[in-house]
This record gives sequence, C-alpha cells and structure tokens, in this order.
Amino acid sequence: MSSASNLLSALCAMLVILCFAFPNILSANTYDDEVIGVVEKRVITKSFVESVKDVFGFESYDDALDFIVNSYVILEFASKSGISLSRDEIDSLIEKIHKASIKEVEYELLKKGITLDEYRNLIKAKKISDELFFYVVGVNFISDEEILKFYNKNKDKIEKDFEKRYVLYKEIKSSGEKSDTEKRFYDVNEFSSLGWVRRGELMKQFDDAIFSLPSTGFSVINTDDGKKIIFFIKDIFKPDFSNLKDDPAFRDFYIKQKYKEVFERWVDAQKQKMFIEIKNKKLN
Repeated sequence: MSSASNLLSALCAMLVILCFAFPNILSANTYDDEVIGVVEKRVITKSFVESVKDVFGFESYDDALDFIVNSYVILEFASKSGISLSRDEIDSLIEKIHKASIKEVEYELLKKGITLDEYRNLIKAKKISDELFFYVVGVNFISDEEILKFYNKNKDKIEKDFEKRYVLYKEIKSSGEKSDTEKRFYDVNEFSSLGWVRRGELMKQFDDAIFSLPSTGFSVINTDDGKKIIFFIKDIFKPDFSNLKDDPAFRDFYIKQKYKEVFERWVDAQKQKMFIEIKNKKLN
C-alpha cells in the first residue's frame, strides 16, 4: 500500500513539474487545436486557419477560412466524382510555385505550422478548380456573344483599364535643366519613346504619372536618386469592343472575371449538398 502511495505521489509531483516547466502543454489543445468547422468529415481547426493565413498571405482570418472551406468542398466533389491527381503531379506543381525542392518547401511549411500533406490538399484543390472551370462553364464560354455581354456590362471599367497612351520620356540628370514649371517648353523631339503603354504595364510610380493626366501633355516624377523623369503623353487611344474582342489580354481578363463569377456560384451550389458547419453556424 505504501509503495502504491509513494508511486502516486511521485507521479503527481512529476505532473506538477511538467505543468510549470511546460505551461503550454495543457493550454495548447484548448486554443491552438480548437475545432471551428467541419466539411463533411474534414475537420478545420483554429490553428490550421491561422497557418493557412500565414502561408498563403490572406489579409484576414475569415478569408483564410473561406479558402479552406471552398478547397474542402472541391476535394469532396472530386473524390465523389472520381477526379484525382497523383502526388507526383502535385509535388511538381508545388516545386514550380516555390522554385524549391519538395523537402525545402516542407521545412518552410512546418515552421509555419502546416504539414506538407495539408498543403498538398490545398494545392490539389486549386489545380482541380482550375480544370473544373472549363467543365462548369462549358467549351463555348469564350464566344463573341458572351464576351460582348460582359463588355457592355463593364464598359466603363474595361475602357479605363485597357486604354492605351503613347508615351515619350526624358530623364533629367542635372539641376541646370528646365524646372517643372518650364516643362511645356521642352522639345519633345529630344525625348525617347516608350511607345503605346497600357495601365498596369509599368511600375506604379510611372503608371500613376502617365495615367493621372486627363488628356495629352507633360507629367513629371522625382526618382529616389534625385533625378527627374518627364513623360509626354502624345496620344490616347480609347478602345471599343471591336478593338478588344480579339485582344489576348482582354480575353484573359474576361476569363479571370468569368471564372470568379461562375465558379463561386458552382461552389455555393455544392455546399448545399454537403454537411458544412462553421463554429456555431450551420451552412446547410
């Protein structure tokens, strides 16, 4: 009896020591591993959401949570539909994304609290969703009729984003050259040509200077090294649908917008068929 009592006392003493030495042991499971959601049989923990937010660079916790839920919905659909990707395919994609070996990626992921298998699942879902887009929307989703509807609905934004400006420029290297207030007297024949420029093609500082003007004219910026660059907007081209419908950049823009619009509707429809519960809110 005495022996058993001594053993029990020793175990209690050891537990007290562990609690003081490693105070996070008892609290870890109540915080880091708090279950905050379920998609079918896939469990989502608070610590996992925080890790995904860090790894993928989401601005908010809710954005990371939505991404995980949507990814799990896609994985469930793929599983039920017999859609699969091999581990080699996924690892090859991961190495391409990170420009590093799978072992190097795994090491960096573990430092941020996410396992390689968990990351594989999220990348797998993204790859499958890209391929499902064509399945969902159909092979004729880039017909001229559909693109025209899209153009008419978003005409003002599209014409602004795809406007082109013919730009000349000159870099001022000495303080002896004309001041900003004298820029109208510059001989543009001395300027070099950037050619036709579309919004977003240059670095932001240049982009802002070139597209801030409501019409043709001069615009001046100061560089970090104390120099000035003078831009001269020689001409402005505002495209209409006839100019854009065969433009690869515009068609890519359309596809990205269509992807978001259609795929979000599809994911929402799939959610209605699955058991999904987030925190205290049941989603179906």
